[in-house]
Amino acid sequence: MRWTLSGFLEHFRFVHKNMRDHAYAWVLGAGASKPSGILLGGELVQRWLGELHRRHSADGRPLAEWATEANLGIPGFKYEDAGSHYSRVYERRFADNPDEGFACLEALMSGKDPSPGYSILAQALEKTPNKVVISTNFDNLVADALSIYTATFPLVIGHESLANFVKVISRRPVICKIHRDLLLAPKNDHRSLRRLHESWAAALRALFSHYTPLFIGYGGNDDSLMDLLESLDPEDIKGQLVWCYYERAEPSKRIVDLVRQHRGALVPVPDFDLLMVLLGAEMGLEPIDHAIEERARKRANRYREQLIALDTTAYPAVRSVLRGAFERAGGTLVWQEKASNEPSTDRREQLYQQAIEQYPDDLNLQSGQAMFHVLHCRDLVKARALLTRLQLSDAALEFGPSLVLSRMAVDAGRLDEAEEIQRAVPESAHKQISLACVREAENNLVESERLIRLAIEQDTYWRDWLSRFLERSNRMDELEQFLRTWHSVEPTSSEPSFELARFLWLVRDDVEGATQLFREVLASTDYFELICTACFFLASGDSERFSSTLRMTESKPALTWHAESIAIFVRLVHAILAVGNAQPFIELIHRQLACEYNKAKVSLNILEKLTVVVTPRLPSNHRKFLASLAQAVYDPARRSALGNYPQWRAVGSGPPPVSGNRSPT
Repeated sequence: MRWTLSGFLEHFRFVHKNMRDHAYAWVLGAGASKPSGILLGGELVQRWLGELHRRHSADGRPLAEWATEANLGIPGFKYEDAGSHYSRVYERRFADNPDEGFACLEALMSGKDPSPGYSILAQALEKTPNKVVISTNFDNLVADALSIYTATFPLVIGHESLANFVKVISRRPVICKIHRDLLLAPKNDHRSLRRLHESWAAALRALFSHYTPLFIGYGGNDDSLMDLLESLDPEDIKGQLVWCYYERAEPSKRIVDLVRQHRGALVPVPDFDLLMVLLGAEMGLEPIDHAIEERARKRANRYREQLIALDTTAYPAVRSVLRGAFERAGGTLVWQEKASNEPSTDRREQLYQQAIEQYPDDLNLQSGQAMFHVLHCRDLVKARALLTRLQLSDAALEFGPSLVLSRMAVDAGRLDEAEEIQRAVPESAHKQISLACVREAENNLVESERLIRLAIEQDTYWRDWLSRFLERSNRMDELEQFLRTWHSVEPTSSEPSFELARFLWLVRDDVEGATQLFREVLASTDYFELICTACFFLASGDSERFSSTLRMTESKPALTWHAESIAIFVRLVHAILAVGNAQPFIELIHRQLACEYNKAKVSLNILEKLTVVVTPRLPSNHRKFLASLAQAVYDPARRSALGNYPQWRAVGSGPPPVSGNRSPT
C-alpha cells in the first residue's frame, strides 16, 4: 500500500510508455497551489480566526484561549485542530456578508502566476492522454498554465449545472472544479461542502471508470469528494488509485482507510513543483522557459528563478531535466551562484560536482571547487591537483591558484616549495601576505610584520591579518590600539566592531564593552562574525539575542571549516544547556574533526572562553568533555584526548566518513 517515490516514478514511466490506453486524472488540492503563493486552508483558518478574535474578544485573552467551541459556535472545535474546521470557520467569519467572503478569496488569488510545476502539467494535458483535472481549488492556475505555456485551451467546468458537458473521451483538456469557479459563487461553507452535487457525482463516477485518479496536494478535509470516493467499489475505479502526500507530513486515517479500501498506493512526495518536474521527466517533458520568454520576458525571469531554486542535490534526476533552463539563465554563473549561496556544506560540495560534470572545462568552477575543498578541509589531494592545473591561468582567476598552493605548502611545513611557487607570481598585496606566512613560519617575525603592513598599504582588505599576527605575537596592547584606531576610522563597518568586541571579551574580559560592540555586529552579513556573536550571547545568557543571531546564520553558508566547527560547537553547548538532544551535534562535530585540518592561526580560542563561562551551568559530566573538545577544534593534536570521554566513544571507534548533512545550517 505504501510505495517509495522512486517506485512510483518507475510505475508511472511503465504505464506512460506501455499502456497508452491507460490515462490518469489529476486530482488537485490546495497543496498544488501553495508554490504559486496561494495560502493553504490551515493558513486561511488562522487568518480568519484572528479577524474574529480582534472583532469579538473583549477580555484580552490570546487567540488560542479565546477560540473555543462556545465562542465560535462550531461543534467539536479545538484550536489545535483548527485546520480541519475550515468550512465552518469560513462560514462563521463571513456568515453576515457572503460577498465579503467571495471578495476575500478573489483578493487571495489575484495576481498569482502558475508555478513551474504547472508548466509540466499543462504540457501533459496538451500532449499526453492524461487530459483530465479534478480540482477542489477555486483558482485558475491550471487554465492559466495552459494559456501561458501551451497553445491549447481547456474546457473548464466551474459549476455543477455544466457538469453534463464533461466527456469521458475528450480531445482537449478538461478541468472539473467541483467546488465551483472563483467567480461562480464558490462553495466554501460547511453546508455546501457536506455533499457533492449529484451532477458532479455522476460525472466523476464516469471519469473514474476511465481514468485512474492521481491525488496531489489534496488533504481530504471536505466530505463531498471523500464521501463519493468512499461510496465507490474498487472495481468502479480504473487502474490503481495513487495518493501522493507531502513527505514531511502523514496522511489522515481517513485517507489511509480510503486508499486501503481501493487497494491503492500511498506515496510520500516533495512539493508540487519538484514532483511535477520528476513526473515530467518520465513523460519526456521539460520546463519550457523559452516559450515563456517569447510571450513575456518578465514571466520568464520569474520562472527561471523558481527553477534555479529547486533542490538539485536531494533530487539529482531533476538536474538533467533542468540543464537547458540553467544554460539559458546564465550557465556556469548560475551554478557558481547556486553553489556559493547554498547554506549546507554537503549540498554545496554536491553542487560544485554537478556543475563540473556539466561544464568540465570551466576554469572558474574548477577554481571554486578547489577553494571549497581547501577552505573546508575536504579532499585536499583533489584540491592540490586542481590548483596545480589552474596555475597556467593564475592571472585570470580571482583566488590566485599559485598563492593558495603556496599557503598549503606553508601549512605542510614545506617552506622552500612555498617560496619557489611565489617567485613566478607578480607582485601584489596577496603575494606580500603569502610571503609573510613563510617568514613567520621561519620565525622571522620582523620581516613578516613588514610584509603584512606593506600589503595593507596596497589594500586595506588585509588589516585583519595584522590583528591576527599581533595576537599570535602576544602583543595585546598594540593589538588593542590597532583595533580601536580601525574601529574609529570605520565606525559603521561590522568587521572592526567584531574584531574589537572579540578582543575585549577574550583578552580584557570586558563584557560590557564587548556587548555594545557585538550588538553592532548584528547588522553584519558575514557568517563567521554572526556565529561568534551568537557564541558571545549564549555565554552571556542573552537567550533572545542568541536565538535571533543564530537564526540569521541559518540561510547563510559557512565559508570555512573553522566557522562551521564553531557553529556546531555552539549548537552543541546550547542543546546541553537547554537539556535537549545533544547527540546529533556530537555526531556532527565528530565527523567534522575527522577532516584533515590545521591548527588554528589564532591564539585566542573563543570556544574555550564559552566553555569556561558556561561551566557552572553545565551538567558535570559534560564540563571536561566540552573543554577538551574546544581545544581539539583549534588544534588537531588534541583530538586523541577526546577518546577519554564516553560521549565521544559512543559515536564510534574510528572517524566516520565525511558525508551527509554535516552542518545544521
